[in-house]
Amino acid sequence: GPMRLDGRICCDGGVGDNRPIQALYERGWRRFIVVYLDRASSDETRANLEHDRSAYPDAVLVPVVPGDAFNDSFVGGTMNVSPKANASRIAQGYEESARQFSVLRLFPELGLG
Repeated sequence: GPMRLDGRICCDGGVGDNRPIQALYERGWRRFIVVYLDRASSDETRANLEHDRSAYPDAVLVPVVPGDAFNDSFVGGTMNVSPKANASRIAQGYEESARQFSVLRLFPELGLG
């Protein structure tokens, strides 16, 4: 559910939609950090990003995507729910997120400080 972070109410919109831009856009939001689940080089990620940018032309969309080194094969990754595989995905996700979020501070329009 929603939580307060640095005085702001935040919620993982992926609870209802993987890219819940529409619902927030309709409520007046225009700055988005969009976390894509597929690798940066995937056709699906490129198509989704192109769609989002054309559907919300006056919004600031900052994509966060797993790098190509991220191990996310469906059978060996997503469907492997062993504790070791989960720990590995958590570590990979943390490292990738930390790398990408450090870059987000370069976008003053996001108001991240």
